[in-house]
Amino acid sequence: MITSTNNIFEVAAASGSDTDYTFPYPIHSKDDLKVYVNGAKKETGDGTYGHTITVAANKQTALIEFATAPVLNDALKFERVLEYKQETNLANNSLFDAESLETSLDNIVMQVQQVGSSVTGRGF
Repeated sequence: MITSTNNIFEVAAASGSDTDYTFPYPIHSKDDLKVYVNGAKKETGDGTYGHTITVAANKQTALIEFATAPVLNDALKFERVLEYKQETNLANNSLFDAESLETSLDNIVMQVQQVGSSVTGRGF
């Protein structure tokens, strides 16, 4: 995958009836997507704003499904937040999986985008 977009978050106003929202940017793990409603972080098991996150097979988008529709005009924010760690270990003189290398490089780009967003003050 080529990570060419520089966006790390998506903002929407709740319709009052929709339960499904899309994070339209590359993401590798549902654990990397944070959900905020009116500025407050919501966990998947939250009683009022419980939700599930499903990352697309191509890792280019994610679907956020709320158990019940957020209230009309609630401010929704979906933000990709990666941990700053390197998880791929390539052994010397061995064959390696190109997809693993590609994922590692994509994670580096996403981490740099995250730092850039923090430094420039882009946010919600």
